[in-house]
Amino acid sequence: MSRRSSTYFANPEARAFLQRRVAAFGLISAILGGTALAFRVLIGLAFGFLREELTDPGFLIHAAAILPMIGIWLVARRGNYSVTAIHAIENTGIFLTGIGYIAMGLEIRAEVGADTITAFILAMVLFARSVFVPSSARRTTVLGILIGIPLVAAMYWHYLQVDLGIWRRFGYEAPSKERVAATQAVITLMWWTLTVGLSALASRVIHRLREEVRDIQSLGQYILERKLGEGAMGRVYRGVHQGLQRAVAVKLLKTSAEADPDLVRRFVARGAGAEDRAQQAAVQRQPREVDEVEPVPPSDDAQAVLVPLAGVLVIDRVELALVDQVAQIRHLD
Repeated sequence: MSRRSSTYFANPEARAFLQRRVAAFGLISAILGGTALAFRVLIGLAFGFLREELTDPGFLIHAAAILPMIGIWLVARRGNYSVTAIHAIENTGIFLTGIGYIAMGLEIRAEVGADTITAFILAMVLFARSVFVPSSARRTTVLGILIGIPLVAAMYWHYLQVDLGIWRRFGYEAPSKERVAATQAVITLMWWTLTVGLSALASRVIHRLREEVRDIQSLGQYILERKLGEGAMGRVYRGVHQGLQRAVAVKLLKTSAEADPDLVRRFVARGAGAEDRAQQAAVQRQPREVDEVEPVPPSDDAQAVLVPLAGVLVIDRVELALVDQVAQIRHLD
């Protein structure tokens, strides 16, 4: 991962978000695998070979391949893990599931397209990960390669067992089993390369969008969490100081209010030095209730800050200013 991506989950909230998304990926992948398994049962029931289907090794391996995804969901949905541990949980589950689906593919007759079926199932897993798990394109590519190597090797070995008579009846040239195996391995490699490329592109686009949104919500040392209200001059947000981990109330001055230079100067003047006072008061931990958001020392309930910034949002130039003329904001926590 790039240095920018490696610091993306340094924030505790971002790390918790990553853990939730990994858990969601495990659950969705298990549901996808379970749905395919259910269709196999329905087909066997409808065409009168349910008993044979339920005892087929490929069916049992298919069921076993779902278990690592369930494991990801059960482990990641609880607890508070480090980013390294979350990645280890995800990587282990994906690799075990990939091996399971490859083993299932080896139980499918080569003549009916074992490589295509196996690659398609694995592609769904990789695509699901790109959608649900925040990841760099590089990391997605590495995971794809780690799955692709055993996939291509297994399909080459599998097609060495092909029945050349059946293969020729399908209209394919089959001078030797080695030639068939090599051809199908190259085809598998081609499709898997396209799968990994598209998955990596999806990861890159989605991950960058998340980073851009986070950058917009991050103003200096402050993370804007949610909007509390909106007035004629600006919008009031609940935020958190990343260093002090204290609740803050901030206001984004609307561009329409910037037309009044006196208003902007008043906001900046009122907030000058407020952040330093807030940090000093945080050390003293003097509890008090804040009825009106103004440049006051922090309390156990709320604090107000001013960080003059320019050009941090898309809409022209804005100033992060103290909440003005907004009263009765109590107990932000």
